[in-house]
Amino acid sequence: MKKLNKLFYSLPILMILINFVYAQDGSGRSIESIFSNDYVFAALLIIAIVTAVFEIMTPGFGISGILSIAAFFTFFWGSIKMGNTNFFEISLFVVGLLLLAFEIMIPGFGVAGVSGIIAVSAGLVLSMSDLYFALFSLALALVIALILGYALFKRGIKSDAINKLRLFKESSSEDGYLSVETEEVSPGDVLITNTPLRPTGFALIGDRKIEVVSDAGFIGKDESVVVVRISGARVYVEKN
Repeated sequence: MKKLNKLFYSLPILMILINFVYAQDGSGRSIESIFSNDYVFAALLIIAIVTAVFEIMTPGFGISGILSIAAFFTFFWGSIKMGNTNFFEISLFVVGLLLLAFEIMIPGFGVAGVSGIIAVSAGLVLSMSDLYFALFSLALALVIALILGYALFKRGIKSDAINKLRLFKESSSEDGYLSVETEEVSPGDVLITNTPLRPTGFALIGDRKIEVVSDAGFIGKDESVVVVRISGARVYVEKN
């Protein structure tokens, strides 16, 4: 089964390599003629995004990550060959990736994540010759990726990156975290932040932590905060 999975994931790269070889075998075709077809870019875009989501959703780094990098590289390389991409589009894409990487490093999902998604999307769309077809291709890739992500999530497959992106992680007393139901917390209580709140993070109750959400923007670590309201399992705080 594992061999079949590896074969399945390797097919797109094999197809790309065959295309490149065929493009230079004297048959009259050229690399430019291959990349003049917008459907090639659409296929590369879908492969790149779907495999990237699969890689993010699963632990470790595997063939899906390599496939995603190869597909993105081929996408931009072909776009440069066709004259559709310059330094601006590539810069947008790279900056977007850096913002997303920064977002993964901190708990919650905020401005950096949204800005990263917008920058990456803009870099990809602007690298295709037909704007409307590019938007359609990106939307299709995102729909497929969301379906795949949902299916993996329902099967209980998750990675550290996804845990960091989730607004509220499932916590346990063994990890030193408490849910609101297991600790008396009420509006007016004063807590000390254990992590920066962007806007979500953790605050201390005694020597243990609970998840809290800032109701007043960014709040740094070791700040005194007061509970202003509780909604379900969410504790909202602001600076004391």
